[in-house]
Amino acid sequence: MAVFAAMVIGIGWLLGQGAGGASTSSADSAAKAADGAGGSAAFGAPGYLACSRLLVEGEITGIEPVPGSGRDRVTLDVTRSYKPAAGRARVTFLVDRDAAVPRRGEHVLVGIRQGAATPDRWTTGERAIAQDRRRILAALPASRDLTCG
Repeated sequence: MAVFAAMVIGIGWLLGQGAGGASTSSADSAAKAADGAGGSAAFGAPGYLACSRLLVEGEITGIEPVPGSGRDRVTLDVTRSYKPAAGRARVTFLVDRDAAVPRRGEHVLVGIRQGAATPDRWTTGERAIAQDRRRILAALPASRDLTCG
């Protein structure tokens, strides 16, 4: 009985983590990332921030295929770095080739969890990014007291 209750609670938590407009997980990115509408409360959750290794905002300056991998390498010129607080001016990360990735020149907010090679969330569109930015800035202080685990 306890195992069943734990499974129900865990599934409910997972479903709650997936809510949001243009912020996407890699599983549903093809359906949502292209339109840039919405935003995500998850970006403003202290637990999400505590478990993120990279959370940055900037302009996509390059998308290149990685031969033999089924992935593309995205280059982002960073305009704001939330995590790490003082990050690099340019970052690269991988995305699955079949994912709907924002286009070169597009402004994007990207989150990558600890241990992951690809983003689990991104937001496009200035209005949605501004909403997520406010959530992030409000949640950052609380996230500093949390551990990821």
